[in-house]
Amino acid sequence: MTGRGKGPRRLRWNMREAIALRLKGYSYEDIARRYGVTKATIYEQLSGVFALLDPQRLEAYESHRTTVLAAVELGMLGLLSDPAKQEKASLNNAAFAFAQIHQARRLEAGQSTANLALHELVERVERERARTRRSGKADELPSAPRQTTDAVER
Repeated sequence: MTGRGKGPRRLRWNMREAIALRLKGYSYEDIARRYGVTKATIYEQLSGVFALLDPQRLEAYESHRTTVLAAVELGMLGLLSDPAKQEKASLNNAAFAFAQIHQARRLEAGQSTANLALHELVERVERERARTRRSGKADELPSAPRQTTDAVER
């Protein structure tokens, strides 16, 4: 059967459902027949997913996740600095991907992903409060540096 003169009509298949069927014990051939595609198509698509489910691979990843994420972060940094890649891809998307990987690595290493400048400011204020309390002075915040302008006040 043809659809609008564009060749044979193929059934779209659902990857999630195909994985569920395979986990239930259906053969690649059974799944392919269900969706009207070749056994090779199903095998090619699902073999990558099932390779990720390999217990030894998962355990190795879990044991070395921070190192793996650091390596991916380094690779992303290389992409961000490669002029040929910059022309082909959106630099915004590459920078976003780098930021996500960087944050994931920091979380895995038990480090903060918070805004470090804000964190440093809060720590400085807390140290100053502690210092003024120890010296017996009133509990007041240090004044912010005054900004000056060249404009003449009226």
